Amino acid sequence: MTKYCFVEWSDANDSYMTNSEGTTATKVTAESHQVLYSKGAAYSCGHSIVFKVVETGSIHEDDGIGLCISNEIQNTLKIPGSLFLSSTGAVYVNGEKMKTRLPAISANSVIMFETEQIEHKKIRATIESGEKSVTFDWKLERELIENQFTDRSVGFGMSVQNSKTTNLYFAMCVLCENWKVSIE
Repeated sequence: MTKYCFVEWSDANDSYMTNSEGTTATKVTAESHQVLYSKGAAYSCGHSIVFKVVETGSIHEDDGIGLCISNEIQNTLKIPGSLFLSSTGAVYVNGEKMKTRLPAISANSVIMFETEQIEHKKIRATIESGEKSVTFDWKLERELIENQFTDRSVGFGMSVQNSKTTNLYFAMCVLCENWKVSIE
């Protein structure tokens, strides 16, 4: 697996502020859970992406970081079409809570997602946090995949066409302000 380079947070959500390179996002309002997505479906299976949690606010079960097929406006990442690591260490695949837990997310946590396309509608995904990791086969719903392939924009004015791997959005969802997450 190779580390993914050209990725950035979207600057389209007023609840978050991003740095000039788009690599660090900070939650600036505490009004509700808001999902901040990447700028385009820029993460391709077969790569790893690393997040560093620089600061945290209060911890809620719905706070965390994940990968998803769609960037439709949501107030949670515990939904079909997403792979989500909650700030409490719970792992959700397609909105279902898994039995395996990882360490809770805290300031200075480093979280890595690594994926491999094993079938058209299945991704093998590993999440590593702290000294622990967990691997799941993530089955994607047909409708979500078809919708995902209609928007192939990956940011930086690029697009992916005729790709044999699924492109995903990365995302974070937090309630309280002061959460700060960087893409490493």
